[in-house]
Amino acid sequence: MREAVAWYCARCGAIVHSEELPTGIPQEGYWNAVRTFNADLSACTCGGCGEVHPPADLGDIAWPEVVAALRAE
Repeated sequence: MREAVAWYCARCGAIVHSEELPTGIPQEGYWNAVRTFNADLSACTCGGCGEVHPPADLGDIAWPEVVAALRAE
């Protein structure tokens, strides 16, 4: 099974950025994709209308700790 993440423009509904996650631990791929997205203004900017997507919220999940626990299993 393949995993992916996508962010959509709140103004026009176009895909702002999408990324296929590498195989392995999906939580690690998601964590890395979100950090990369949040750090790259061009990835956050809609190509259709120019709206800048707000930073993706990682919530209150301790992603690195989740990944470490999954690796330890």
